[in-house]
Formats: sequence, structure tokens, C-alpha cells
Amino acid sequence: MPETPAEAIGGLEFAGDGRGPELTRMFWSSDGTILRAIEYRLSQDGLVRHVRLSGVQVVMVTPDEVVGQLPGDIDTPPVRGAYAVRLGRSPFLASFNPRHLGRCAHYRLRFYDELIDLICERVEFVGGSFQEAEA
Repeated sequence: MPETPAEAIGGLEFAGDGRGPELTRMFWSSDGTILRAIEYRLSQDGLVRHVRLSGVQVVMVTPDEVVGQLPGDIDTPPVRGAYAVRLGRSPFLASFNPRHLGRCAHYRLRFYDELIDLICERVEFVGGSFQEAEA
């Protein structure tokens, strides 16, 4: 599986002032096995937004205190100044069984105190809280 170049995603909907948006809540399925959305605030306006996720297969949350101390140099942003990137068919994705990952890509979200790596089908940046968007 060839590696694909990283691309910035999210734009102004997922921006930061040095360390990324503030993560406020993570929403899991009722059985606690599938991450459905991540709610956050931007320091610029304080408004609640969320990332809606589809087809999530892998979630890795790394606290800020250990970012840069893990294999793979995850502290270095692959796209300068971006807090959300699509890493595509990365070595991280390739390290898992590819049988169920054909439509998935590796995404990385940099929050103020956390780094979240996802292998999923789709990431969508949406205004408002997760409950408002689903109502």
C-alpha cells in the first residue's frame, strides 16, 4: 500500500493559536466501542464545534506530555501550521490488518493538550455541538 502525501484539512473550522483547539468532549457509541464525534472550542471565538466521524476503525489519543516521545515522530506536523491533516495511506494505517481498511485513511487532529490519530472513512468539520447537529 503506497504512502500518500499529507494534506491540511479543516481550514478555519479547525484552527489554533499555537497548540490547536481545546478538546471538550468525545462522543462514543452507546456500547462505548465506536467514536462518533469530537467536540471542541476555538480560542479565537469560543464557539463550540465538532468533528463528525464515519467508519472509525482505530483511535489513538496521545496526551501532550508524551507527544514527541513516541515512535514515528508524531510531534512534527506533516503540514506546517495545520491542526488537522489527512495522512492518507500512512505507515500507521499500514500497520493494521488491511482487510477492513480499504476505504479508510489516517487522520491526525492536534488539540491543545491531545493529539488524536484516527483511521476512518471520513472526517467532517461541523459548527455547533454534536447534539444540535444530530437533532
